[in-house]
Amino acid sequence: MDNQGNVNPVKKENKSSENKKGVLLVIILSVIAIILVANAVKIQIDKKDDDFSAFVSDTTESTEMTLPSVTQTTAPENTTTAASTTENVITQATESTAPAETTDQEILNIITNGINSLKSSDASFVGHKVQTLDMELTECSVPGFSSIVNSIIDMFVETEVYDFDFTNGKGYDPENKKDVTSLEAFPPEGRNFALTVDGIVSATEEVQGDNTVYRVKLKSEKSTKDNPKTLYHENACDTLDLSGFNLPIGEITRADLDYPGAIVGVTVDKNGKVIEYYERLEIIGVGEAAAAGMSGSGKIEGYVDETWTIEWK
Repeated sequence: MDNQGNVNPVKKENKSSENKKGVLLVIILSVIAIILVANAVKIQIDKKDDDFSAFVSDTTESTEMTLPSVTQTTAPENTTTAASTTENVITQATESTAPAETTDQEILNIITNGINSLKSSDASFVGHKVQTLDMELTECSVPGFSSIVNSIIDMFVETEVYDFDFTNGKGYDPENKKDVTSLEAFPPEGRNFALTVDGIVSATEEVQGDNTVYRVKLKSEKSTKDNPKTLYHENACDTLDLSGFNLPIGEITRADLDYPGAIVGVTVDKNGKVIEYYERLEIIGVGEAAAAGMSGSGKIEGYVDETWTIEWK
């Protein structure tokens, strides 16, 4: 409550260890871990039932009983690629009246220069960040378990709002409660935006009053547990890497990540200054883990939508 007696809104605690990438990793790993636990419990219950049945059989000298065996569940093969829900965004932007002489390379150059101006060591601005995370477990190898896992995922699904204040590229991160540079705050974290024109499928320009909105849509890419790097997304936006994470028990045996194609862009004012940064990262992840002869898998679909409003000092 403030001095005027108004109730201040309660801001949710960020549940990621570092940033949105951490949130997504935690969710995926949690799903796999929960499936493993469920399988372990199921096998222990079946084993006790088997032991009890055998005891009864020996005691009563009954004929041999045929007991149900434990069915090992394997991961569903991901044979389809989900259509990106950002298609409408690209279609709407394409229908705008963009100057015919503006090429994809020129639009990409504007976006590159704009994002890297925010990452510069002499950048001084206040950034208002709004980030939305939405994920859903769409497939699960344990029947009837999806609703339980999704209720856990719901704890991570939220919209967060933070204000950053940078002077000469340095500031404080209220999200992760630590000092941070603007180079680290904007994707790709810790390095400059370096997407090349061969990594995009479309580029759009839309005039909105005195401002101009520039967007590029990246080519779709895939990564795996053994090959987590991507050629284009790595240089333009957030990505995930499961290779350095371990489960408390067992191991991750599969981590297939599908990026249908992120959208990244900036809005520039009439003076050529960036006044807004935008990123939408969609992802489809199939994870599988194994322990003690068991395996469990889950498929997650979702997105991270991030917008920064920039006010230069």
